[in-house]
Amino acid sequence: NANDPVESNYYLTRAGSFTPDQNGNLRNSAGYFLSGFPTDAAGATGSVSSTSYNDLSTVNIASYQVQGTPSSRVGVSANLPAQETGPGTTGTAFESTLRYVNQLGGSDALTLSWTPGAVDNEWTVSITDEAGTNYGDATVNFTDSGAGAGSPASYTPGSLPIDPATGVVTLSITNGGTPQDLEIDFGAPGTIGGMTQFSGDYTPPAFTDDGTETGSLERAEMSDSGILFGVFDNGQRRALFQVPLANVANPDQMRSVDGNAYVATRDSGAVSLGNPMLNGLGSINSNALEGSNVDIAQELTDLIQTQRAYSSSAKIITTSDEMLSETLNIKR
Repeated sequence: NANDPVESNYYLTRAGSFTPDQNGNLRNSAGYFLSGFPTDAAGATGSVSSTSYNDLSTVNIASYQVQGTPSSRVGVSANLPAQETGPGTTGTAFESTLRYVNQLGGSDALTLSWTPGAVDNEWTVSITDEAGTNYGDATVNFTDSGAGAGSPASYTPGSLPIDPATGVVTLSITNGGTPQDLEIDFGAPGTIGGMTQFSGDYTPPAFTDDGTETGSLERAEMSDSGILFGVFDNGQRRALFQVPLANVANPDQMRSVDGNAYVATRDSGAVSLGNPMLNGLGSINSNALEGSNVDIAQELTDLIQTQRAYSSSAKIITTSDEMLSETLNIKR
């Protein structure tokens, strides 16, 4: 049974073919459940017993989620076409959607709008949200020559709270009882790691967001050290269980049971649990099939020897029978 409190119901096995059942418990074809030590978010099991099964839990992967982390800073890198600015510009804005993680782990969006100005190398950037809130605008001038060509030359705040020295916009977004502070980094003046202006096509922005959405478990992976990791749909990966290895003093004396499992006996000695790859214990090989330990050539050789020995014995019996028959005939 899952989370069985009876220690005598726990078995040891070399086979690790476990799949989730209808309840999310990892179970093999014989119906046995995989047990391990639950870990916290940092991968630690805390204090657990190595001489009993009391701290083990059935490995269940059905109900795991990871809490999202709200975005606090988003970097923006894109190229604005230099030929769009200056006298005669159409003033058509280039828009893009910036997605960030809100305080509940969900995804919200802001619209960045870059409007070319009538002055060469000058743009106006404005930011709005999906509800129509306008966070203001600022003027950005780009360098058109020299070593810093194409990089931001200056930021002039309008109604948009931007730091001229760093090119970072700081927004206070009211999406809960406490507003969420979000920094949007366009790149410092004289650098080309953020926004640039070169001749050619408009390059849609690439965003680097330090937030992560709430994630649901997609799959599980086992490491060589016995840690079962969960991989979540938000890209995160965290430890879920530590699956121990058992150390038995005399494993040849264990009693085998159905389902490729074994039970410790008095002759095999006590069982101690430990983490794989520590204190002389081996590793766990995931997605691997243990090969046969039978030497086919040796077995065929033994079979031939046995067959010849049988033939020789049969010949001896036949000869003895013939000798007995001749002896009886002489007597007659």
